[in-house]
Amino acid sequence: MNQLYIEPIGGLANRMRVITSAIEFKKKYGGEVYCIWNENSELNAPFFRLFDSVEGFHFIPKIKRFKLLRFSFRSNPVLKHLVKVYNKLLGFDYFIKAHQVAQLVDSNELYHILEKNNGSIYIESWGIDYTWDSKTLNEIFQLKKDIMNKVENNLKKFSEFAEVVGLHIRRTDNVEAIKNSPIELFINEIDTKIKENNNVGFFLATDDKDIEFLLQKLYPRKLLVYRKSLSRNSLEGIQDALVDMYTLSKTTMIYGSHFSSFSTMAGKIGGIECIRLKKNH
Repeated sequence: MNQLYIEPIGGLANRMRVITSAIEFKKKYGGEVYCIWNENSELNAPFFRLFDSVEGFHFIPKIKRFKLLRFSFRSNPVLKHLVKVYNKLLGFDYFIKAHQVAQLVDSNELYHILEKNNGSIYIESWGIDYTWDSKTLNEIFQLKKDIMNKVENNLKKFSEFAEVVGLHIRRTDNVEAIKNSPIELFINEIDTKIKENNNVGFFLATDDKDIEFLLQKLYPRKLLVYRKSLSRNSLEGIQDALVDMYTLSKTTMIYGSHFSSFSTMAGKIGGIECIRLKKNH
């Protein structure tokens, strides 16, 4: 691999997965890695207002040339050849769209391309689950000091309890989480934990104020919540989401939401168990 251009799309957790995988690719296959970090409605914040710099990883803007690329994998052989020639004129051997990544990973073709190709590869992705662990993740992503200070302030409240269990209840635009992870599942787990240990506390991370209000009403002396902005379209909202994620990572375990990579990423950061609650259909 000579040059890998990676464009992570989606929210925080998805982008962190993509970047971590790209750095692991660099370790294994060599070459230079460039990241196109878009500030948009999914995540409207500069990388360097969230994390410190990443060694050996270059952040660049999305220039016009990148926008002209056409995805490489076509069923029609003539069209496939024409696209290959066209992308080559733009400086790339392959352009892989997000919807193609999973298929190429499953068939191992992506790794074959990275190993054998000596040119430039452009990958757009919301999640490449390459092999990496909590140690690697925490080496890459170092929170900005002001965000870490807020996490540490949250952690001071943990001392009120013998243990603190994390709850991540995803709502708003995540239809799968709403449908498959109803609040009743979380309440059942909370009640079970309290029966096992009456000195247990819970840290709640949610994007739904009604959920927050309900659980605070049901468990007024058990629930810890970080007061935050819920807007993904603002720097403050994204920074606050990181505070939630990293505070969750310091709990003893997490009950998360189905189809939410935020829950899983918090578990990965902390090296703790994350159970994504899903009702039986």
